[in-house]
Amino acid sequence: RWGAICFNNVSDTSKINNLHLSGASRGVDPAYQYGAISGADANLTIENTLIEDVLFPIYIDGGSIDLRNSNIYCEFTCDFINVKYGTANIEGNAFYGSNAIDTDAIDLDGVTNGLVKGNKIYNFVGFNSDGIDIGEVSSNILIKDNLIYNSGDKGVSVGQGSTISLESNVIVGSKVGIAVKDNSTADVINNTFFRNDTSISAFEKN
Repeated sequence: RWGAICFNNVSDTSKINNLHLSGASRGVDPAYQYGAISGADANLTIENTLIEDVLFPIYIDGGSIDLRNSNIYCEFTCDFINVKYGTANIEGNAFYGSNAIDTDAIDLDGVTNGLVKGNKIYNFVGFNSDGIDIGEVSSNILIKDNLIYNSGDKGVSVGQGSTISLESNVIVGSKVGIAVKDNSTADVINNTFFRNDTSISAFEKN
């Protein structure tokens, strides 16, 4: 395996388009460069990209990410895209999961102003694996028009005092369709739930 594509402290917007990325591992600084594509306080746009056979597809710490019309595969325990303390627009992508444990398709932590729209999330069936995981006081997150199919744990998990809106999503075959935990708030509007063990659960976890 080779290393990773890393963007650090970039003031302008960096763009990746029409890329086939495979065989990557991590960057030279594992504290900030977990992903095959890693951004630290950078603004990044990724479009029409195929990512496969990597250890951790995309990791963003600060700055912003705009991920569109891309396909991501991974067989390892990871988050397919993890965004911390920035802004995120994740739209029109397909995420193909596996049996790996503790693996989420989309994980947003401390994100303010996020859009997760029109994505297809398939078969994240490992133990404690979610389709979309929102935490660490994320706010103003809109999750709309997504298909989430077969999650081993939750279709959408909302925790740690986060605030989101869920509109017109289809959630199929999860242990829990939507879980709202620990002083979080979710507006759930016009969603469809099918063959989930529990459609919606609101509870205190920690």
